[in-house]
Amino acid sequence: MTVLQDEGSLVGVAGHRHATHLVYMGLMAMQHRASAGVGLAMADGSTVRGLHAPGTVDRVLTGRIVDQMDAPMAIGRLTGVPSFGPVDPAPGLGAGGRVDVQEPVVRTWSGGRLAVATAGRLTNGKALRKEVLERGVLAGDSDAELVAALLALEDGRTLVNRVVAVLHRLRGAFSLLVLSEERLIAARDPRGYRPLCIGQLGAATLFASEDAALRDLGCEMVRPVAPGEVLVVDNHGMLGLKPFLSKPRSASLADLVELARDDATVDGIPVPDVRLALGQAIAKERPAPGAGLIVGLPGQELVAAGYAQALGRRFVPALSVRRASRIAHPAPADVDDAVFRAPLRASGVHRADVALIVPVLGTGIEVEHAVQALRAGGARRVHLRVATPGLAHADPFGLALPPPEALAAVRLPLPEVLADGLSVDSAASLSVEGMRAAIDAWEDGWCDVAWSGEIPEAAEVGADQLGLFGADE
Repeated sequence: MTVLQDEGSLVGVAGHRHATHLVYMGLMAMQHRASAGVGLAMADGSTVRGLHAPGTVDRVLTGRIVDQMDAPMAIGRLTGVPSFGPVDPAPGLGAGGRVDVQEPVVRTWSGGRLAVATAGRLTNGKALRKEVLERGVLAGDSDAELVAALLALEDGRTLVNRVVAVLHRLRGAFSLLVLSEERLIAARDPRGYRPLCIGQLGAATLFASEDAALRDLGCEMVRPVAPGEVLVVDNHGMLGLKPFLSKPRSASLADLVELARDDATVDGIPVPDVRLALGQAIAKERPAPGAGLIVGLPGQELVAAGYAQALGRRFVPALSVRRASRIAHPAPADVDDAVFRAPLRASGVHRADVALIVPVLGTGIEVEHAVQALRAGGARRVHLRVATPGLAHADPFGLALPPPEALAAVRLPLPEVLADGLSVDSAASLSVEGMRAAIDAWEDGWCDVAWSGEIPEAAEVGADQLGLFGADE
């Protein structure tokens, strides 16, 4: 139940006889980051094969498919598109009814076959696509297709040489995996927008967008991939390259705030510490009057715990997911359909004044569901507190968001208007200054463009952003 989703999340494995199975399990461990589509590619020393389709990991990558594609090297990608209508869209579809699941892209180059998967979003893709098209090659809408086309057009003798040459031409946010018959190449952009981690499992080397996924696989954590670093893994081991000049770091704040699991670390920063601190910050900046009972959204209670801790109040996990709401067939005629399909239920809130603490405010749909459940559970008053500023800006660096006009902070910009629109007794969000002050490592360099609108570097707009928001604009 998250507002933010990654436009792309990656897993890569080299040097394990069941690499494809490990990629599958790694993608399952990161399903919370994205849910619209899945892609997988494998290399067995003689060829590279791949597939991609809309849907969740367990629906797309069946046991038979994983068994058939098992190999010593493999990469996988999750595609994320948010749902921001009154009901969830069909699996694999964004609110616009379309999702382009095209990664990993498998292509032929002069040295054989390769697969490319990306996380993030290039900010000069439009110009590069125009150049590639002028040279007679179609690059498609996805960044992976563009990178694959550029690799095929490069003059470098080896794939590593070509990858480094192409990386020098890319701008914006990217973590990147390139798989050939005999090696796996991983790279992270010079500003470090999108996360990528390294793990070791015996003699195998693994990469993932989130360290918690690697720990789930039993890996020994090595470290995050450094901004601007390129790593090449083959039968001889792992070679590290740093072909870029250093740039100011701009890691996406979204991973710390909501995307990553509660037990994750992001570039060495423990996620629980940040979420507790954000809850404490909104408690000090905008406490809810008279609210003695503190609740949070299911799976996102850390900010609520931080809020309760700061004010010495009682935190109760009062909200839970109603399993009946997941049933697909219509309710019987004599059953209240609204109750039958309510996604949340509340307990222990009868006649209480409740503060609902959420980490992120998106369209407001998730808050409306929670408020309905709290009211149905007998809460006397419900006060909304958001532990970050309201999302109000598009993120051109690979964070999947609804269109700005669908965001609650844009539609309902004043606290009293927001409270009325979401049917709560009061509403307030943390200021940008409060959010930054709550993060001890803020000076290390983080990108909060979705909240503040402050963009670290220029980005192309328009056609180059196809697929980012999940709706044609």
